[in-house]
Amino acid sequence: MSKKVVLLSEAEQDLKSVMLYLNFRWSQEVANNFLSIFHKATHSISNDPKRFPIFIRKMNIRKCVVTKHNIIYFVEYEDVIQILRIYDTRQNPHKLKF
Repeated sequence: MSKKVVLLSEAEQDLKSVMLYLNFRWSQEVANNFLSIFHKATHSISNDPKRFPIFIRKMNIRKCVVTKHNIIYFVEYEDVIQILRIYDTRQNPHKLKF
């Protein structure tokens, strides 16, 4: 059974930043393609969240690689999946905060 997926405010801002960057640097088509890939990833997370590896065990944070440059970090609860961050892998890893 699939669970509802919600983006926390930080994840919403991350997604906006990725979309603005792709649209500005590349094209609207590239941005739309990323959004399609992102939605497929969230659908997979919704249907089978445990198939994704745990990133931080003590916080039960899992990760889903969307593209080679973007990773979704999320937590599964009983009735919902919360997306914490959408992280650009080209950034300094110390900038990633939960």
